[in-house]
Amino acid sequence: DAEGKAAAALQRVMIARNQLDEEAKRIERRKREMQSRAAQLEADIAREEQMIAENSDIVAHLDREEKQLTSETEGREAREAEIKTKLEAATVELAESEKVLNGLTQELASIRAQTNQIERTLREGGERKTRLEGQVASVESELSDLARKISEVTDIQEKTQLVTDLEAAVAAAEAAALQAEQDAEAAREAEQAARQPVSQSQARISEIETEARTLAKVLNSGGMDLFPAVLDNIRAEAGFEKALGAALGEDLEMPLDKSAPAHWGLVSGSGDAPLPAGVASLADHVNAPQELARRLAQIGVVTAEQGEALSGQLQPGQRLVTKDGDLWRWDGFRASAEAPTAAALKLEQKNRLAELDAAIVEATKQLRQVEAEFETAKTIAVTARDAERGSRETLRDLQNRLGTARKDLSQAERSVSELSNRRSALEEAKLRLNSSLEEAVAVITEAQATQATLPGMESLESQVNVANNTMTNHRAALSQSRVEHDGLARENAMRVERIGAIERERKAWNERAQNADRQIKTLRERLTQAKAQQQEVEDAPDMIAVKRRELDAQISEAEEKRKFAADALATMENDQRDADKVANDALSALSDAKQVSARAEERVAAAQERRSEVEARIREDLECEPHMALKQTGVDDEDKLPEPEAMERKLERLKSERERLGAVNLRAEEEQNEVLEQRDTLVSERDDLIEAIRQLRNGIQSLNKEGRERLLTAFDEVNAQFQKLFTNLFGGVTA
Repeated sequence: DAEGKAAAALQRVMIARNQLDEEAKRIERRKREMQSRAAQLEADIAREEQMIAENSDIVAHLDREEKQLTSETEGREAREAEIKTKLEAATVELAESEKVLNGLTQELASIRAQTNQIERTLREGGERKTRLEGQVASVESELSDLARKISEVTDIQEKTQLVTDLEAAVAAAEAAALQAEQDAEAAREAEQAARQPVSQSQARISEIETEARTLAKVLNSGGMDLFPAVLDNIRAEAGFEKALGAALGEDLEMPLDKSAPAHWGLVSGSGDAPLPAGVASLADHVNAPQELARRLAQIGVVTAEQGEALSGQLQPGQRLVTKDGDLWRWDGFRASAEAPTAAALKLEQKNRLAELDAAIVEATKQLRQVEAEFETAKTIAVTARDAERGSRETLRDLQNRLGTARKDLSQAERSVSELSNRRSALEEAKLRLNSSLEEAVAVITEAQATQATLPGMESLESQVNVANNTMTNHRAALSQSRVEHDGLARENAMRVERIGAIERERKAWNERAQNADRQIKTLRERLTQAKAQQQEVEDAPDMIAVKRRELDAQISEAEEKRKFAADALATMENDQRDADKVANDALSALSDAKQVSARAEERVAAAQERRSEVEARIREDLECEPHMALKQTGVDDEDKLPEPEAMERKLERLKSERERLGAVNLRAEEEQNEVLEQRDTLVSERDDLIEAIRQLRNGIQSLNKEGRERLLTAFDEVNAQFQKLFTNLFGGVTA
């Protein structure tokens, strides 16, 4: 015990000395730190003073720039008034020249149309006059031969009058049929013109829907993920997709679900450092869940020049990005916008999909409008075709009645002598030919008179060319004036915006100078404190040297006490070894007895465990208590037990029969569910096919209907042209 106390005292003194050495080292490190801190504070003070000097130069430069912009802005009102007056004068001149050109063009077109119509009328009238004069001469020659042979006329005049009336009615019906034909033709052209916008609108909708389906398929390709990415809940303004992708990167693929191994969560906190002055937050341009609000608030949107200039002002956790995807991080990391990230592309695709949805709505509205216009034109065309068919039926009826009247007249004429019939026919023909001849002469005379009154077209065409050149010059002058007006407006807006920016920059630089003054004052106070602490640390080594000498004396005294106690301890240990030998012999005999007892206990425990296992197996296999197992076999207590080999063979045979039954299908229910899902899928696909077949049949019926309508339209048009041509070729007959 004495040696232990001496050793403990020695150990305590040694520990105290070691602690004293550690304190000396710590004081030395503290001394170096205080020196380094003082040097750092002096450097910070010099840097802040340099920044104050630079701020003065920058503020002076901003003042000069503001003065120059203000002087440039003062004369803008007179220039704006001058350009506005010039623009209004050019607008008036262009309107007057366009009005003159439109009037001359309409007058020239009207004169050209009248000239063509008169020439066609003179040509057709001359041909008709020559033909009628020949026919009149032939009829008069024949009448002179028959005049002396005819004495009286019976009822032929009445039938002749009826034929004349019907001929007039047929002529009127032909004119009405011709007008109806022209109306139907105009209606068909209007219908064809209205059909084209419908096809174009349908093609446009199909194109937009195809692109939208493709984008939707691309965006939904990962929709079966267990934890959807937070990117699916983010909407970025157009043009800021690359900025968001560069700022967050792969973090956009993390989910919001709290059960995910990695996810976004809400963090309550405040006091985040603000972004550099004049930098807008990316959160102003992104609609995202609340879990990303704190992250987005620490991301600023800047230009490339601003990013390089402001990257050194970033606080921990802050980032700067450009709309093109350049990145500056607070820890010095830089990344340029070489290629858009997958997240940026996905955001652009989502914005494009929203634009396509809006475009589909607008295109559908336009389609409904042109379809309504097409249906209106189609209804008008059907009405016109019905009117055309009605006029043709009326014409055919009158022609049939005229034929019947002529047939009656012929029968009446045949009741008289052939000469009377022939004379009546010739007189009727003469009257008709004379009337037609007079009409042809009148038409020719009227056309010639109209032609004489028409002015010449050469002078009018020259005036149109001059007016067109004048309008072109006025339009160019108006365009030039408008360009000058818009350019001046843009320059004024840029100057005003720059003046406001200069005011904001001046305020920021002044605030920065004030902050620098306050920072210098604080740094000087810290420098004074640091020098005082440095002086205290420099005095500490002398005190430590005194304590070290006292501890060395205590160590020598404790070492002498430990040696004396060690000698006494050696004597006591020899006596202890003899007593230990006697005790070891007794312990060896006790250990042998314990081993024999432990082996016996182990055999008993093993037998009990074996019995428990056999009883548990009996309960599991035979489903009865162990003492009832013998009754399960059908063997009484007095009977002899069967041979073990025979029972083993019987057991093996029964096991083989059980194995042949096959294993229990534990996945039967899952396989049934899979089969049911496959059946439901096939039923859904079958329904889709039935719907597609129905739509295809509707499309075929629509095509057949449209084909029949187009065929009937073409047939009616060809039939009408054929009737007109046949009537002109054969002098009024029908076909």
